Amino acid sequence: MNYSVKQNCAIPAQEIFSTCKSILMPLNYRIVEQSDTTLIFEGGGLVSTKQNPMLGATKIAVIRESMTLEVYAQMHGVRFMLYFLLLFPVLLGCILGGIFYVLGIGNIGFTAIALSLAPWIILSPLLGLYIKKRTTQALDTFAHNIILAHNHS
Repeated sequence: MNYSVKQNCAIPAQEIFSTCKSILMPLNYRIVEQSDTTLIFEGGGLVSTKQNPMLGATKIAVIRESMTLEVYAQMHGVRFMLYFLLLFPVLLGCILGGIFYVLGIGNIGFTAIALSLAPWIILSPLLGLYIKKRTTQALDTFAHNIILAHNHS
């Protein structure tokens, strides 16, 4: 799952990179590569919806070339949360089904499991879309604010 946005930008790369560092380093992103035109951060990792949505991006590349600014991100934190939301109900149902089978509760137990996990069929994809949307909006805001911070200073 990837994200990319390009914007027109006349601001020097080093000023852009300085702003990026001040935004991402407090979020525990670390610089893994830096050149005259590219700055790449790794970090993040979303494990809760209560975290900063920027953490849904595990790798962020800021590229400043020929009057454009490109922000590219790999959203592996979002992917992790999507897999968790899809697999959790299934695994929970299997574990509870095994427990009820061993206890000999039978059909009543399986019916209870099915009814309690049924809402997750709808909730999991909706929560996944919500998490992806929040991270995408945070990355859009990040790209916008990088340029805006220098246009008004």
